[in-house]
Amino acid sequence: MGMGPIASTPRSTTAFWALIVLVAAAFLFGGSARDDVIGLAVLRPVAAICLGIGLFLASGETLRHYRWPLIGLGALVLLTLLHLIPLPPSIWTALPGRELAAEAGRAGGIEQPWRPIALAPWRGWNALFALMIPAAAMLLAIRCDRQQQHRVMIAVLLLILVSVAVGAVQVAGGFNKLLYVYRISSLDVPTGLFANRNHFAVVLCCALPLLVLAAAPEGATRPGSLALWLAGVVGAVGLLLLLLSGSRSGLLLAAVAIASVPLIYRWDKRNPGSLRKRRLLMLGIAALALMLIVAFAIYFARAEALDRLVATDESEELRFSAWGPIFEMVRQYFPIGSGVGSFVDVFYAGEPRELLKPSYLNHAHNDWLEWLLETGLPGVLLALAAIAGWTLRSLRLVRMQRGNGGGVGLALAGAVIILLLGLASIVDYPVRVPAVACLLALAAVWMAAPAAQKGSSAA
Repeated sequence: MGMGPIASTPRSTTAFWALIVLVAAAFLFGGSARDDVIGLAVLRPVAAICLGIGLFLASGETLRHYRWPLIGLGALVLLTLLHLIPLPPSIWTALPGRELAAEAGRAGGIEQPWRPIALAPWRGWNALFALMIPAAAMLLAIRCDRQQQHRVMIAVLLLILVSVAVGAVQVAGGFNKLLYVYRISSLDVPTGLFANRNHFAVVLCCALPLLVLAAAPEGATRPGSLALWLAGVVGAVGLLLLLLSGSRSGLLLAAVAIASVPLIYRWDKRNPGSLRKRRLLMLGIAALALMLIVAFAIYFARAEALDRLVATDESEELRFSAWGPIFEMVRQYFPIGSGVGSFVDVFYAGEPRELLKPSYLNHAHNDWLEWLLETGLPGVLLALAAIAGWTLRSLRLVRMQRGNGGGVGLALAGAVIILLLGLASIVDYPVRVPAVACLLALAAVWMAAPAAQKGSSAA
């Protein structure tokens, strides 16, 4: 049996509004993974304030109920801090992969200083500061009750729709540079509030399960047909922009997101007639979405957008050809790793001559591989623990949804979002975008919420 809503308290209300401000700031100022965008001058102070509020509002009971996502976050912060602690020369020079840096000091006649594990310490500190955003989002979200978490989901969806509107304006405006939020962006394609077309595409995919929950809330015996049709139209426009972006990974992720919809929404099996109508309505929405995509694609005559789905440009060739050398670097720095945030400097130092081109790699475009290079064996263990936790929790949520419990639609949507981001990270680095990192933290809380709220109501 589903639980009733938990009454709001002054603390939960404060956490809710602080979280709304943080999420809005993340989407408006944190759509780029670069560390030199001016928006971080606004976003990070806001995140620091929200993190302080979250720590102030934290209670032992709440921390206990949400202990698993918090333990994961704490382990990530602790690992980053360990990579920033200066070590004596006798220890640092003995670490694998430090020979070049040690030899540089000897060649310059400089006494070896105390150095941290991170080969690029300032980038490591930047990574630590970046963690303030998902940390603040998680601490504030765990203080929100079920109704407030649903409202946060609606706020996230509205911000994604704003991004969709910006993307539509970019298309209608002929991709004028003035219509892009960031100076360094994927030009000639819609990117919305983001700098990278692939990051825009993965966020559009994450919006699909949330759109279903918004149009057909759990507990509603008869979801409004108008709401479902509006959701279908909005989803079709989003899929059109995804198509125009030319993101191949985005199209694959969209298929995964669409396939998850029947799992997320719990149809009312007690009313066969209503179920039949809902199925026909969903088929109609899918047909409408397909027709809109085809019609608009023909109308805009964006043949080059379709070409991007099968063509491979120079930058993509560089990314794929770099994976082999990066894996060799992993072996060079294993088991400690090169240090959090050190990829750019480490890759420059060991980049093969045949990969030297005018374009450059700011990331490995395989975040799992980059994480392995930077964090070594401890990072592998942390990642495996996170995957195992996600798998076990997802299976439990599916069993709850198929049983009589229900009330886990938002939790399953969170599981799907984490899956989408994990899959996207195989060929990209979406979680390094502040807005996406904030969304990931919220998804982790949503996954844990049913068990946490059950424990809270039983206490």
